Amino acid sequence: MEEIKENKIDNGSEKRSEGGQPGNKNAQKWTEEMALELGNALIEWIKPKYMPDPNYKPEKGGKPKTVDVHTLNVFFEKFLIIQRDLYPDVIRYLSETYESFSDLIEKAKKIQELKLKEYAVHKKIDTTMSIFLLKTNHGHTEKSQIETIDKTPLHQKLAKVLLEGGKPHIKEILSERKSQDKKRQT
Repeated sequence: MEEIKENKIDNGSEKRSEGGQPGNKNAQKWTEEMALELGNALIEWIKPKYMPDPNYKPEKGGKPKTVDVHTLNVFFEKFLIIQRDLYPDVIRYLSETYESFSDLIEKAKKIQELKLKEYAVHKKIDTTMSIFLLKTNHGHTEKSQIETIDKTPLHQKLAKVLLEGGKPHIKEILSERKSQDKKRQT
């Protein structure tokens, strides 16, 4: 690994000297070709890769069972930050500089999202944690329907209709009111 030297900025404060950190030119040494190579390696790392299960013995004439050998490869940042030892600033720089790299990051995020969903459904990972991650990192929300009942008193509805110059449709208003009363009782 390269020797890290600390430098001083004009105002005397220290600047960080690893790739992508403020004041450093290491991130700018990346070419688009290098960024694409990194992005493609990321996609290969995160994509499911199915291999025959060595622990499964198929019955005579049966198909061999396969397993995803990349099951633990869910979080794309693990590859970039831990395995490739990159700073988040480098990843941000490459995404902002090279649209092609940014597209691969978006693809990795989508694969991550799909893996979280699939693994939760098949109970390969904790469902609660998967829901949390989908909400915080992928914009998922829980949807609930709330039915509102108009609680405007009947005499106010009739007065409003009369004030607006319309003919009151008393049968419609009364039938609406009855259906609302039934809903409240159930």
